[in-house]
Amino acid sequence: MASLAALYRVRDALPLRTRTLFTFGAVAALHAAAVALMLAGNTLIAWLGSIDLGDAGLPLAALLLAAWGGAALASRQPRNE
Repeated sequence: MASLAALYRVRDALPLRTRTLFTFGAVAALHAAAVALMLAGNTLIAWLGSIDLGDAGLPLAALLLAAWGGAALASRQPRNE
């Protein structure tokens, strides 16, 4: 794990294929962890998994819009007037 972390720190020097494989591997590991938690019977995770996205659609869209707006404001460059 430490060697992977060291590789990630110098990711700009790595080829695109290596960076892409590392990203897909990280996503697969997160997916495996989520599946393991669901199968373990953790009640909070099971409850979150049972939420209908139709019911949560508007709050999720509002959260996405707020995050996008915050990132857009944070990345603004000051004007040189």
